[in-house]
Amino acid sequence: MGHLTRSLLALGLVVFVTIHCWAEGPCPALPLLQSASETNIFSDQQEVDLGDAQAEGLRQTITIISDPALTTYLTNIVHRLSQDLPPSRLQFRVALVEERRADAFSIAGGRIYISRKLAALMQNEDEMAGVLAHEMAHVIAHHEAIRMTEALHRILGVSQIGNRDFQGAYFSSDGELYADFPKKDEIDRSLAKLSLGATDIERMHSFDKAERTREVGRYLLTLVTPQSTHSSPGASGRSSVGIGSASRMEVRDVRNQSLLWTKDFVAGLGAYWASADTNTLVLCWPANSNSFDAMTKQDSELASRVARYPSREGIEWMQVFDLDSGKAKGNVFIDTGKGSFSPIQVQAIGNSLIVSDNKKVR
Repeated sequence: MGHLTRSLLALGLVVFVTIHCWAEGPCPALPLLQSASETNIFSDQQEVDLGDAQAEGLRQTITIISDPALTTYLTNIVHRLSQDLPPSRLQFRVALVEERRADAFSIAGGRIYISRKLAALMQNEDEMAGVLAHEMAHVIAHHEAIRMTEALHRILGVSQIGNRDFQGAYFSSDGELYADFPKKDEIDRSLAKLSLGATDIERMHSFDKAERTREVGRYLLTLVTPQSTHSSPGASGRSSVGIGSASRMEVRDVRNQSLLWTKDFVAGLGAYWASADTNTLVLCWPANSNSFDAMTKQDSELASRVARYPSREGIEWMQVFDLDSGKAKGNVFIDTGKGSFSPIQVQAIGNSLIVSDNKKVR
């Protein structure tokens, strides 16, 4: 069995084993000491990517609650708790879920889930911070990755994952895993599919070197430039490498690469963020950019709105789209105080945007 096959098969089985464990009972007690003999074969980035895949599988069995105010409150507590932690590539993210029990749990990479029932029982912020700190401790101690490492070794005899980290993953409701693997030596960057009951890998697509595609959950997002001669099959964090020249965004279904919708730009794009958790895409343009200026020449209402600001410096215009349909959900101007902060992550939840910089959530 090849390295790519073993990695994906291991990942698929780990996701299955993890979800089964969640179904068996609440979050286990946190041990005071971690044995030096416990092995973790996952890098921080591999844990984050694996957590993204696990989150997709969880979405089939749990309900994420859209409550921007409470989500921001919880995220700010986690941010404060993480200030004195050693640097790492783990990404703490909090989600509020509908659950019969008062419960909290965490998965690989830093995702923390709090049931609304548990949140309602908290008497003050200190009690909530204690719950979140407990789950963060599980993440920091890599308990999930250690359990996964043991399962991989016991089930498959795998002793290392390798350094071919997958860049995006989607765990579908029918038990199939879709993962985007970067180029490694002579193996091209590929989109691969694994069925949990299968013993081999289906290579669905090999990406061209010039292809600017990202996988975000079950979506493939491709930026197309005017020089492109073809439409390519198909994501969270700020993407800004060369996107200023893009003239179109194509959104496809990762399962069959079918085109869901496209969005044409008048003149390039500033940045974008996509979230599989909320099925939203946020496009962003600096108001003092040539791209935004070109749009105002075609949209008098947009020109009138931005004219209310004395200066365009530090003003960012953001549009929110539904990832399934491409339907526009709304737009808003963000005043960064002449660049006093720069958005590094933006997520649309309900009728609100949660904008994060390197200091706090706004």
